[in-house]
Amino acid sequence: MRLTIACVTAATLLAACEESPPGMVPDNPPRALPATGIEEPFPRVPYDGGPVDVAPIEELTCCDVTFAIAADQDEGEVEAYLYGSDLPLADGVRLERVADTWSGSVCIPAGFDGSYYYDVGLDIGTGTPFYVRRTNESAPAADTASPSNALQVPEDGTCPAELAAHGS
Repeated sequence: MRLTIACVTAATLLAACEESPPGMVPDNPPRALPATGIEEPFPRVPYDGGPVDVAPIEELTCCDVTFAIAADQDEGEVEAYLYGSDLPLADGVRLERVADTWSGSVCIPAGFDGSYYYDVGLDIGTGTPFYVRRTNESAPAADTASPSNALQVPEDGTCPAELAAHGS
């Protein structure tokens, strides 16, 4: 008798397990997801391999600005970087030394309104440069707590002649 009850109980449990997949609560039918309203399972849209409509990427309007600062012969400068408050200057731009000037050109996007400064590396005999912050006295000064120069590029992408001051 016990064997019969055990067999009937096991058969009932197995039958109940076969009715719903593992992990699925019985009597829990698919329903709309709250955020999308899409019924489960998600509809599949077949891809036919044809072209995909993609909106054209707008070209970045920018002004090619040359930045420059005079090198100090007495300081033992070994390298210089240009840093700014926003990209593309935020990550730093390495400058090249030509004669007595550190300089480099950067495409500054239209609408840029920020500040920049120079980090100049001095050779102090340790093998690692010691960096000092400098600004260009010929360029407009920024109204910030730390010494820096101001830079503004118009929203319309025009490159005014005043931008040349950053390279003098």
